[in-house]
Amino acid sequence: METLQQRNIAATRRWFNDVWNDKKPDAIGALFAPHGISHGLGDGGQDLAGPEHFRAFWETIHGAFSGLHLEIEDIMAEGDRVACRWTVCGTHSGDGMGLPATGKPFEVCGMSFTRFEEGMIVESWNSWDVPGLMRQLSAE
Repeated sequence: METLQQRNIAATRRWFNDVWNDKKPDAIGALFAPHGISHGLGDGGQDLAGPEHFRAFWETIHGAFSGLHLEIEDIMAEGDRVACRWTVCGTHSGDGMGLPATGKPFEVCGMSFTRFEEGMIVESWNSWDVPGLMRQLSAE
């Protein structure tokens, strides 16, 4: 019998694989609850509320970066929460992140802490190395 923690880890893996690596925008609505909140990803670190706002963020990221690939480095769960450390790489091929397209590759790391209800994301806290990304994109 699969435990709650195992189900939530599997949902987290689906989120990163389907939404980010396989670029399936419909997976956002399937995994992110209508009342879900994603902390720290909006403009100026604001919260994103609901799948439609998360999808707008997703479209911005995919518009600015091609070849995105996210690799889960560590993942663990306790109760209804999953902690995940990940690395993402790609190429800055479109205007975004405050810069015109540079064509430069990048690799940065980040962490997400996610709370689930009935297999869906209801809250997540996110932190990723934006200063490191900017250094890689603006380095001569």
